[in-house]
Amino acid sequence: MAIFIKTPELIQTRRLDGNSFFSTSIMEEDHSLFTDLDIKNMNEELPQVFGYNEVRLQMNHTPLIKLNNGHPLLIESKAFGSVGFVFTSPLNLRWNDLPVKGFLVPLLHRMLILLATREFNIQPLLVGQDKIIDIKGENIIAEWILKTPNENEIKLIPDYTNEKLLITQTSELGSYNVFADGNLFSSFSTELSPHELPSIRIEGEKISRRFRHRTG
Repeated sequence: MAIFIKTPELIQTRRLDGNSFFSTSIMEEDHSLFTDLDIKNMNEELPQVFGYNEVRLQMNHTPLIKLNNGHPLLIESKAFGSVGFVFTSPLNLRWNDLPVKGFLVPLLHRMLILLATREFNIQPLLVGQDKIIDIKGENIIAEWILKTPNENEIKLIPDYTNEKLLITQTSELGSYNVFADGNLFSSFSTELSPHELPSIRIEGEKISRRFRHRTG
């Protein structure tokens, strides 16, 4: 299943002269991207920015780190349960000093973990199979709701020890949505088994009729 993350629209590129720079701060401190970072003094590790691309955000864009002029440096983009991250300033010393900060490697590592988790969560499965949704680092005490293809809503109880959701109600064919406190968290779809495809059933019926005709 291909998911396309729409990046913010570029307005203009802004650069500062001389030794001037923009300072930065984290806007969403409770975001799962930052909660597991083993950094003692986060403020000292945040970058100084000398230039960035000013962008126009949409509803599915959430600024995670911002410049002191209010413009975003790091943006989370969500679509159909998938997620992506966008820096408005390239990871280049001519643009910012993030490449030499101890903050960068743990941040990128955490991004990879989250992206892999999201990819795992949206993988399709066969009708009737159990679905596991990883919610590690999320608000596990949230109200978790599954909306089925037929618009039925089912309350889900997390596995608090392993920080996962086990979904067994997958008898319907189509797209399922998982919500946390009313906000879309993830989506996945169910597919027919290759042995259940209509074309195979039709071919099987033809073979059966031919066999009965020859033996009748």
